[in-house]
Amino acid sequence: MKPWPIVSLAELICLERRPVKVEPQKYYQEIGIYCFGRGIFHKPPRPGFEVGDKDLFLMKEGDFILRVTFAWEGAVAIVSAAEDGMYGSTRYPTFQVDQSRCVPLPAELFQNRRRDSAIGEDMPRFCGAKSGPEYPANLRGARAPAAELDALLPAILDRAFRGEL
Repeated sequence: MKPWPIVSLAELICLERRPVKVEPQKYYQEIGIYCFGRGIFHKPPRPGFEVGDKDLFLMKEGDFILRVTFAWEGAVAIVSAAEDGMYGSTRYPTFQVDQSRCVPLPAELFQNRRRDSAIGEDMPRFCGAKSGPEYPANLRGARAPAAELDALLPAILDRAFRGEL
């Protein structure tokens, strides 16, 4: 049996953000992701006037999604049909999986507690765990606009998964 090739995660997924304009009278149901591969949870719907000026992004079935601040603890999932059409904040970037290069990713793939995966080993350094190098000076304490974060995220994830951060 031929071994699977080792490739960069950036070669298999592509950041796919779908920003929405929040309307005061429309209702928005957001998602969250549990740590340790326990999946996605649904927050109660709330009207746009309660959402305020928070940036929201549309989720689609099949998206690979992670919670930036806790991906290293297994806060990753695949958006199911149940979450299709729900919303996530800038903390929940969505990625399309290149189906021509890999098999569809089942949600069950992320429902294990192993910490020796690339995410378990490399994401603490990016996501703020006590170990690992300091944040670059220009990122510490800064709040970058969502568009800038979206542009940087694929490169940062690629470096994180290769253990270069």
